[in-house]
Amino acid sequence: MKKIASIPFRLYAMLSSILIIFGILSISSTQLWNRIHRINSVVSDIITVETHLERGRMYGYAYLHEKDTHLLQQAQKQYRHAQKNIIPIFDYFTETVSNEEERHAGVFWQLGEGVHTKADTAIAALHTIQNNHEDRASSSASSAIQEAVLQVDSLAHAATKLTQEGVSGARKSIPGFVSRIRRITTIALILLIALSVFAGRWIIRTVTVPISRCSGILHTLAKGDFSKRVPQERNDEIGEMIRALNHLAHGLEEKTGLTDTIAKGDWTQKVPLSSSVDTLGDSLNRMVTTVGETLKKGASLVNTVTRGAESIQGEAEKLSERATNTAANLEEISATVTQIGSQAQENARITTTATKQGRETSSIVVEGQQHMHEMVTSMGNIEKSSAQIRTVSKLIEDIAFQTNLLALNAAVEAARAGHHGKGFAVVAEEVRSLASRSGKAARETRELVETSTNTVEEGSRIAKETQEMLDTVTQQVEGLLAEVEKVSHYSHDQAQGVREISTALQEIDEITQETAASSEDIASSTEELYQEVESLHALMGKFQLAP
Repeated sequence: MKKIASIPFRLYAMLSSILIIFGILSISSTQLWNRIHRINSVVSDIITVETHLERGRMYGYAYLHEKDTHLLQQAQKQYRHAQKNIIPIFDYFTETVSNEEERHAGVFWQLGEGVHTKADTAIAALHTIQNNHEDRASSSASSAIQEAVLQVDSLAHAATKLTQEGVSGARKSIPGFVSRIRRITTIALILLIALSVFAGRWIIRTVTVPISRCSGILHTLAKGDFSKRVPQERNDEIGEMIRALNHLAHGLEEKTGLTDTIAKGDWTQKVPLSSSVDTLGDSLNRMVTTVGETLKKGASLVNTVTRGAESIQGEAEKLSERATNTAANLEEISATVTQIGSQAQENARITTTATKQGRETSSIVVEGQQHMHEMVTSMGNIEKSSAQIRTVSKLIEDIAFQTNLLALNAAVEAARAGHHGKGFAVVAEEVRSLASRSGKAARETRELVETSTNTVEEGSRIAKETQEMLDTVTQQVEGLLAEVEKVSHYSHDQAQGVREISTALQEIDEITQETAASSEDIASSTEELYQEVESLHALMGKFQLAP
């Protein structure tokens, strides 16, 4: 491809041409303005020269009348200023003459030379007058002063004529100069218009049209169509821009194709990077990597959820079966608890009756204890009476023994008495017999009393033991009564607790029924979840993931 000049170079060339034309116009306008300004300045200088000459002549005439050297110095000073200002005027007017021959042949040159000569003569005359100030009264001084004044008048007349000639010459030269400037300006304007038209057409053809095409492609890219391209056969900046735009469209089209492949489930693709700063491609690759890893984790989680759903489904079925069994068991337990409650109420009633009977038994035992105490006291009294009976029986035995001895003595005495004592002997025999029987009866009574005493002692011992046993029984009955009362209280509490347990069991039974229903719902939901997980597993199987 042929290398052509770059757009900036061509723009710089056109702008430089336009600037050159504007420079030519500006220089021509500046020259015209300077010429007019110079003429105005020369006219002003001419007025200044005339002013200096007029003042010098006034100071000269004043000196003729007053003879004051200060006036002479002022006149000399004014003439010098006039001469000094005439020189640039002369030089300017000399420049207006076209060639050297005209300068030497022309009147303007002669007038200029005359003005310089007369100015020098006038200044020299004034200088001579100043040096001969002491002889100012002499005729030679007066004639010198008059000569100087005449020279000044001649100088003023020459300067006025010079000014008229110079201004006339300058004015004659201005139309030609203006005509030349006008021609240059017209040519420059024509060139500027032509160059502007050419630049406009070139910009439209070279810049605007390609940019418009690029703008259309950018709008197409913005709409999502990456298949369009801009034809380019240029090797300048616009060509570089078109190539970059086509490269951008190609890259976007390639990335779009890859994203379409990825959208179909193939997450193994990698987007080729256009450069090291291709942030879109790098972001797509990172997105593919991140989403691929996420899908891997999702697939793993789907498998885990599938296994969990299966496990949950089995556990839900088991939970439903257990809930049903629990409900049945709770019904049996509730019936058993109801029966236990009835038994507890019956036990409470029995313990209440037992408590009442225990209290009555305790009263009977206490009363028997009192009777036994009285019996023990009576047995003691009997024992005492038996002891007295034994004493009386002993006394009777002793009396019977003495009586038997007396009867024996009486029989002995009756025997001694013989026949007279026979009746006494019978009596004595009867007395002895009575004494024997009394002794025997006394002995038998004593034996009976001893036997009775032993029996009484044994009964007294048994009565005491019985009393002690009754005391123990009383204490045990009281303790048993207290325990029975506790059992009665506990039985009432048990009955109350059983009622509460029965109520709680009923609530548990209701909750169990609800749990069973919920378990069935959970089992149904788990079945649906399992089906959904299977669908998700099948969906995840459509993705192609990197190993």
